[in-house]
Amino acid sequence: MSRNYDKQINWIEKYSIILIITSITIFLVLNKYQISINSKYAFYDFYNYLTGPLKLSLTKKDGTLITIATVFIGIYFTVFTLLSSIKIDSTFAILTEKNFDKLLKFIRNAFIGSFVYLFYSLISSSIESTWISSYITIILLLFMLLSALRFGIIIYFIFNRDVKTYYKQLKVEKEKRLEIDNLYKRLDSFLNDQENKKLTEHSLKLSEQLERKQKKT
Repeated sequence: MSRNYDKQINWIEKYSIILIITSITIFLVLNKYQISINSKYAFYDFYNYLTGPLKLSLTKKDGTLITIATVFIGIYFTVFTLLSSIKIDSTFAILTEKNFDKLLKFIRNAFIGSFVYLFYSLISSSIESTWISSYITIILLLFMLLSALRFGIIIYFIFNRDVKTYYKQLKVEKEKRLEIDNLYKRLDSFLNDQENKKLTEHSLKLSEQLERKQKKT
């Protein structure tokens, strides 16, 4: 069960976005090639939609998309800041070293994706070719959104597993602390008994000494 769970996470980590982006890129490039040679297998309507209405819609919402990219960058930067100042009692401290490294990698990739989209949005108007501009915008936008989605999913998976492990460890830690407390109590009781015995013995000795002195007098 645990191995299957890890395989699912590893698959999402390594192949999900790469597979989606690569497939879409290959499809768009091949479709453009088919159109350039006037092939009957080309998706002309789809191409016209991407370079026409969709491109126009994305251009109109460019300010909103830039804001979203900026928000993502802020979120990732904030998480980086939190990770750099982890305390022992922090929630992030329950992450295993393997999951912690994964989290850093996810944040890095998502941060880069958002930053690249933000930078491209500022220079996209200088690209004369409509289809190149449209394709790059779509690919970068998908990468940014998919990275954010993957980041959220992986955060859930990692914390869901590590929190359960944390509670198990917390239960074990409580049992150990209880054992130590009981040991301290027994030790304290033993030391008190020994001290009482010494006091009793000392009192008896003093009492005997007094009796001897009284007899002599």
